[in-house]
Amino acid sequence: MNTAAKSRKLVVVLACAISGSAFADVNINTLPGATTPTSGWIGTAESFYAPAGNDALLSWQFALDGRSSPGDVTFSIVPWSPSGPSGAPLYTTTIAWGTSPISPVVSGINVLLTSGQLYAAEIDLQGYTGSSVYYGSSGPYLGGEGYWTMGYSEWSGYSYLFQGFDADFACSVPTGVPSAVPEPTTLIPGALLLLPFGSAAFRQFRKKFRAT
Repeated sequence: MNTAAKSRKLVVVLACAISGSAFADVNINTLPGATTPTSGWIGTAESFYAPAGNDALLSWQFALDGRSSPGDVTFSIVPWSPSGPSGAPLYTTTIAWGTSPISPVVSGINVLLTSGQLYAAEIDLQGYTGSSVYYGSSGPYLGGEGYWTMGYSEWSGYSYLFQGFDADFACSVPTGVPSAVPEPTTLIPGALLLLPFGSAAFRQFRKKFRAT
């Protein structure tokens, strides 16, 4: 493992130790309440916040109705604002979409997010306007809302609607998986103030960590 990779891993280990939730995963599941398929739109999105202390998004599942002929959808995790995307995608993949209803599980996302920042799972239907992503109303998840678009330059958000999803979050991404985290120098000084065993013990920990 190179020095940069060790530094990234060290920062994640410290963050989990400080939060006290190194093994605490969070699951948010609204799929059971999403019973109506979208129709007449070419793109959808569900906004969300990363749970505090569990900022790593590991997987995301959603539900699609069968389409008239086989095609694809593009799934992305993007920074979000109340009016639509606010930055470049953090993760993107293409999913095959057939004529039967499916509930694809997008695993291995492994993106480290920021607590308190708004994100969205965006689904590009690639021009298809038939029956597609399942949604519901008055959903159990109050941290986001459903969005729909007909042209990607403008999104319509509905606070009383949600697009069904089942998402897994964790304190850190799996060991050995690169993630977008701040430079170590921006986190380690603050971590030293919070760690109960002080800077001397931390130096011993860091020396041992570098030797692995």
